[in-house]
Amino acid sequence: MRKLGNLQLEVLLAAVVAGRRVTASRIYDKIADANGKEDTPGFAPVYTTVMRLADKGFLTLEAGEDETGRQRKLFTVSAEGRSAIERSTKTMRALNAPGFAPG
Repeated sequence: MRKLGNLQLEVLLAAVVAGRRVTASRIYDKIADANGKEDTPGFAPVYTTVMRLADKGFLTLEAGEDETGRQRKLFTVSAEGRSAIERSTKTMRALNAPGFAPG
């Protein structure tokens, strides 16, 4: 299976940090908090990525109420999504050579 692209990986990691049964906007907020608003893509590309990851089985999707009681699509990282994160970060960790500080 292919490794995840950067935005796909960011979305999955943000979903892990956000917790279970979270909205796409909560995932977006986690990415914006980590990157800063100026370095965060717009909501539309993040939402599209969330939906594609759900279609691929990396996120589970269920209808439910958010914290305000409104009906929303709620997402949770699946076991397959966690495996995809591991595969995608394995090479990054392996390439972190001594003396090299990413950033």
